[in-house]
Amino acid sequence: MGEGDWEKTDPPELQFNPLDIPYVLQLVLKNLSVWNLRKCRLVCKYWNSEATSVMRKLSKISIRTENALEELMSQDLSKLCQSFDLKNEVKLKSTQTQDFFKRFGDNMKSLDISFHHEYGSAVIAEIFPYTPNVEELCLNGRAHFLYDENSRNTLMRVLPKLKCLFIYDSSFDLNGFEPRRIWAENVFHILSGAVNLEKIFYAPFLESRAKMFFEILKCQPVHHSNLSHLHINHLWMNPEETDTLVAQKYPLKYIHLVLTSHISRNSLNGLLSSVKETLRELTLTFTDGTSCLEFHPISPLDKIRKLSMIGYDGPLIVANAPALQLFVISLPDSTISPGNIWINPDLEGLEIYDFQIKYNLDYLKALFKMFESLKLLKINNVNNDILRAVYAYLPKLCELRTCFHKFYGVASSRIDSGLNGLASNKHDEELLELWDDRDVNHLRMNPWMGQLKHLKHLTLEVGLISDFGIVLGMARCKTLKELILKNTGGHFEDSGDSRLILTDRSLRVITEEMDLHYLKIDGFSHMFSSTAIEQAKECMASREFIIV
Repeated sequence: MGEGDWEKTDPPELQFNPLDIPYVLQLVLKNLSVWNLRKCRLVCKYWNSEATSVMRKLSKISIRTENALEELMSQDLSKLCQSFDLKNEVKLKSTQTQDFFKRFGDNMKSLDISFHHEYGSAVIAEIFPYTPNVEELCLNGRAHFLYDENSRNTLMRVLPKLKCLFIYDSSFDLNGFEPRRIWAENVFHILSGAVNLEKIFYAPFLESRAKMFFEILKCQPVHHSNLSHLHINHLWMNPEETDTLVAQKYPLKYIHLVLTSHISRNSLNGLLSSVKETLRELTLTFTDGTSCLEFHPISPLDKIRKLSMIGYDGPLIVANAPALQLFVISLPDSTISPGNIWINPDLEGLEIYDFQIKYNLDYLKALFKMFESLKLLKINNVNNDILRAVYAYLPKLCELRTCFHKFYGVASSRIDSGLNGLASNKHDEELLELWDDRDVNHLRMNPWMGQLKHLKHLTLEVGLISDFGIVLGMARCKTLKELILKNTGGHFEDSGDSRLILTDRSLRVITEEMDLHYLKIDGFSHMFSSTAIEQAKECMASREFIIV
């Protein structure tokens, strides 16, 4: 054909072979941690029965009774699951438990026995040899075998493929130098045999135990070329111990340190300098009486992508962090001032936690103005003033999460939309017709949610929603795809006022007028009639919808 003599045709429809499903799932899911994957929803025309086992391998089986062990013995778990945790009702010394490990231990990749502390070296000798492929291990710091000298021979030979070691509940003290030495050396025997170790997590970690740990580390270095995550809750870390870590030359990507007056700025910065090429996440917890000013400037932070600064006081001052993507801070009181913040002005994520309900609004506004390109904001204890500052200063926000945080305070207060003339208990459903900005402008007193034109995810964990304009504002966020509404009113007040502005009409607006892919309504279900809920389920049939 000559030039121009062509006929436009649709491309052929992609043919997907159902036999490829297991392979595709493996490819997509192989890097997802079993701890992070909460839910997976697949929509497809075809399925392959072999794909079921791929999905189940990502599951974690919690064994609560020895009867459950007996039931599992009849299953072919080797094809279904690789992650287990045993609750404290399951006796590790029992015959059923030992038989279970003999049969399925070889296939285990993740094992959590942190609920137990009564097991000694004899039990470990009968369990660990059957779990040679375990990559994630969670232990209780009070476990008898950790301070039993007879455990040494067993621990030197087991768990060669271990990548992640978590030790919880180490808060009890050991009387005397010798038990502490044995405890630390037993931990080291686990570490020494795990040549592929990537993550170490100790929490909490007492001063006496920590000192022994670093003393042994200094005398018996554990060389792990893959160690990338180090989390140590050690309240009395000193310069000598940071020097010990520097000497190990670990290629750390993540560090968590507790800062006190016992560690100097030079020691901290020396440690950061030693890992500046690999470090991407840094968490610094400032204890009582320790000021951020004592460590100014914290550097180098050139390649840090996530920086968490918890519990500091004084002006917020950090060194240059041009690559920072997520900044996490907690505010102990209202004395914080913006100070000098020399971090990436194109910061994408900010998490703020206030644990005394004393947010300084001017400080928050200064932060918001500084990071006007912010895409993610997570904040607890919000009120109307804070929300309006968000609407006014963060127009590019794609993800907004107001939350109840178990460590940093109570849930949010009563909120309203900022639209004039909406009584606190009035259902102004006629506002649904006001889709045009000009029609809404005459009602507006303050910045409101409808201004967030890029919002894709909204989580409102709040107390009372006091006017229908909130629903209207959400409906006007045309880009919104994920919505979570959670009633946390019981956390902060017992007013008895359940007249939230969520009605059957509200539910219809949310499910029919908004193009949501995911909707979760928690704690508000009593506001709706059963008919409205059924209609909402039908409307959201092809999408994720949860109401509790």
